[in-house]
Order: sequence, then C-alpha cells, then structure tokens
Amino acid sequence: GTDVFKLEVIANGESYVDLKNADGKMFYTGILKQGQTQNYDLTEENEVTVNIGASNNVELRINDEVFKYPVSPTNAVHQKITIKNLKMNQ
Repeated sequence: GTDVFKLEVIANGESYVDLKNADGKMFYTGILKQGQTQNYDLTEENEVTVNIGASNNVELRINDEVFKYPVSPTNAVHQKITIKNLKMNQ
C-alpha cells in the first residue's frame, strides 16, 4: 500500500547528519561521506527531525520524492528539519 513513510538520505558531499524521532530516539548520528546513501522506514513514526550540518551536500527523498528544503541550502547550510508523517496525521 501507499501508507509508508520512507526517508532516503543521499550524501553528495561530506556532512554531519543526525536523525531522531519525536521521543528523541536516535536512528543515526555521524558523518556521511560523499556517495553514501541511507534508507529508513519510518512508517511507525509520527514525525522525525533531521539535523544536517551541510545541507548543500545532502539530498533528502521522502517516498522517492525529492524533499525541498524550507530554506535554500545556499542561504542556510546547517538545517534542522522536522518532517511529519502525513499518513499518521490523517
């Protein structure tokens, strides 16, 4: 079904990344190197917060769709973004 919440983190350059849920549970924290990709199935989560040190180096995809940063990475390199699981909030 379409009721999935999948996050893909694609590093086009080096960047610090951490990913946690609303309760503060860490899914990942560390430095991603250029060419690394991580996939997370977050279907059970209401929301997650992604903390990205160098957003100009990181592409996020949610359910295979490219996520558009709220602020252009050109203007704000460090970004902390909360992504809500829309399926849970319907």
